[in-house]
Amino acid sequence: MNDHHRPHRPTLVSCLSAGWRLATIALIGILMSGCGDSTEAFGELGNIRYQLHTDYELPDKELTELHLITGHRHEVRTDLVGFSKASWAPGAVQHHLLANPDASLQNKADTADVPDFRITAYSPGAVTVEARKGPHVIDRISLTFEDPAEIQVIPRVREPFSSQFVSVTTGVPTTVQEGAQITFVAVPMGASGQRLIGDLYTDVQLEPAWAAVPGQNIEAVYEDGWWGTIGTFSVYFIEPGTVSIHLLDPITGAEGVHVFQVMPVVKD
Repeated sequence: MNDHHRPHRPTLVSCLSAGWRLATIALIGILMSGCGDSTEAFGELGNIRYQLHTDYELPDKELTELHLITGHRHEVRTDLVGFSKASWAPGAVQHHLLANPDASLQNKADTADVPDFRITAYSPGAVTVEARKGPHVIDRISLTFEDPAEIQVIPRVREPFSSQFVSVTTGVPTTVQEGAQITFVAVPMGASGQRLIGDLYTDVQLEPAWAAVPGQNIEAVYEDGWWGTIGTFSVYFIEPGTVSIHLLDPITGAEGVHVFQVMPVVKD
């Protein structure tokens, strides 16, 4: 089985049986816990606070002390802290790359005085982003990018008839019962073993493919359609034996694997 795993972005999908889709953000608080992690840092001039969010926990360090993954787009949130905002029109400040042709940056269309921005670096190294209001430099920040060396697979398991997903130990085989549902977070790791910043979009392969099937969360069913949540990849184990889940980042080539020992259902 091959599939494409995306970070946790639950959406509500309606009337799929009618041949069209309407997606809106769904807030499903009673079935969700945790919200990832974030890191931030002030710019060199102390006028802007920069922040990045991830689906996984990060080391307790500032944004400028951590490394971002190459090849993937990062959305950096900004907050103006060093100036009065009253006289600044939206979009008055724009972010610019300083002499780095191997990166791209996009200012978000925003009503804020300092817009958030999206940045992608295509090779490792430092990238400096400068915020300017006309010819005047408001602040700048240097971000360091690194190619991921591997992917750490962090599984969560829901055993049959349980209502909770529980964390399991990474790096060692996990024993589950046939019928269990699993999902996971893909964490990019640097060459030194430190977690990098950036939510991965990975390809997923199960071996053997026939030992599991993809999951789908159904919220409601009607005669003319159904509602469900999509966006988080999960599978159900339907056959006992050893099952491996392989993740591949098609952009950087980084890989990760987790092994499950699926135990057969005991029939009375």
